Amino acid sequence: MPYEADRFAPLPVLEPKSVVRGQLISETPAAFMSRYPRAFASITITISGTTANGDQLKVDINLPALPGGKISKTISLVGGDTVSSAAQKLAKAICDDATLQGYGVYANSLLGVVTLNWPGPLGNNVTITQSVVSGAETIALSNSGAMSGGSGPIIPTDTFNFAYKRYFHSFQAHKPENVSDAIVKALATAGKPIR
Repeated sequence: MPYEADRFAPLPVLEPKSVVRGQLISETPAAFMSRYPRAFASITITISGTTANGDQLKVDINLPALPGGKISKTISLVGGDTVSSAAQKLAKAICDDATLQGYGVYANSLLGVVTLNWPGPLGNNVTITQSVVSGAETIALSNSGAMSGGSGPIIPTDTFNFAYKRYFHSFQAHKPENVSDAIVKALATAGKPIR
């Protein structure tokens, strides 16, 4: 009886490579990333309504690879806050998070709208949920709370092997790789160390 591992067709370990004028070349990770840039997945978070002192607004950034599967950000409003200043506070809370910084995530705000950006295709697997803990504000999420628009290579932050369907993939730390959206989703669901 064959071993379980024999059912998987091994793939070579990726050294970043590109096809230039019909020839396969090896290149540094930086050159590979320059050749295959990453686009950001994004979502908008719109705060509206009447603000009041003591109101609290919360968003959860959900991804299995995050500690506990999510990062929660709650902001508290004070007298004189507007939807614009509430959006600024939320964007700052996201930008100040060390874990999100490690993923290259950032947010900015304009009036009452926060735009959250996550680099590369991993961002397409992030969902956002929201709640008004206390207050009369409302929070609306674009695209039903699912981030979208990310593309380009993934960057493993550790060396690991991953079996997907009938194929066995070997990922090496800090060596970018272009993989299908289905594999990115499987890696994200499994909480694998990719950026």
